Amino acid sequence: MGEYSRSCDRGLVLTLSFLQKIMLHNLRDPAVPYWHEKEYKKLVEKVGRSQNLTVLPVLGHGHCNFKSWQVLGAFYLLLGQTY
Repeated sequence: MGEYSRSCDRGLVLTLSFLQKIMLHNLRDPAVPYWHEKEYKKLVEKVGRSQNLTVLPVLGHGHCNFKSWQVLGAFYLLLGQTY
């Protein structure tokens, strides 16, 4: 993992230095477990960009199975964070 994780860390810094990111994730996602979000958040904190990431856990089942109001709410929050 050594070389790969170092290069990923540099790429993450570049990406997050320009972007706010909000991530919706179903707590009962069978394809991508919620603990992936926790690991991603740790990587973001490691590079000092935690202010650029908001993770919104959703009480739901399925992969990317969100209600339209959940997506619109996350988008509204994103707009509030960038303007």
